[in-house]
Amino acid sequence: MDGALTAFATLGTVAVSLLPVDTAARWQKQLLPFDERLEGRASASAARTSDILATVDVVVPLGLLLGQEGMSERYGQRTLIYGETIVVSLFLNGVTKYLVGRPRPYVYSDDPRVQEYARDQGTDSHLSFYSGHASTTFAASVAGAYLFAQGTSDKRARAAVWGFELALAGATANLRTRAGKHFYSDVIVGALVGAAVGFAVPRLHGGGKVELAAAEWVAIGCAPVLGVAVAQLLPAKADLTVPLQAVVLPWATLSGGGLLLARAF
Repeated sequence: MDGALTAFATLGTVAVSLLPVDTAARWQKQLLPFDERLEGRASASAARTSDILATVDVVVPLGLLLGQEGMSERYGQRTLIYGETIVVSLFLNGVTKYLVGRPRPYVYSDDPRVQEYARDQGTDSHLSFYSGHASTTFAASVAGAYLFAQGTSDKRARAAVWGFELALAGATANLRTRAGKHFYSDVIVGALVGAAVGFAVPRLHGGGKVELAAAEWVAIGCAPVLGVAVAQLLPAKADLTVPLQAVVLPWATLSGGGLLLARAF
């Protein structure tokens, strides 16, 4: 059943990308008043950093669970639950993004370079609500820490995992707004939905009730705020990463050959 649900959610995540999105629209009013201050923002540097942090946040729980269980059947079961959590979160996010079709902050820029970048992004430029990075990292953080807590009674270790994971999730969400990829409301909703999915899926599978200690609650409450604060201090210059739009061609000489990366300038 878990395998079937995971497969369905995976296929559904791909299928929703076929839904049409109006890439010419601009919202005249944002969901929250303070969203408007992000209109026109763009930073490829912040986007790259958020990608790195999100990857670390998702991968670390797999290593922690492997350390607890080793290559065993139980590890496979818990990994399936963790993977199911991530895929369900991605599916819900994908459906919402394509149905809402909210323009990303950088779409509102008057800079010709940013406007060209938005056109190159196509449909992705109007998939702002809600943040997939925020929902995925918070789902991974909560599910990973919850599953880890089921396997140990070490309160300090559990608090450290909650803190580390949620701090990364908070930092990732903050950097998505600094990158011009999402509005504040996008990452807030993404964090809430992701955390809910991250708790619900492992909890519905049972595996032992988790009683959180005071230190764990402190970590859960403070770590995301700390992550946001630290990410705010990281440098995030206003820059763009322009796609190469190149083609790969065969290349040969009398002495050898290979592939040539070509682009029209």
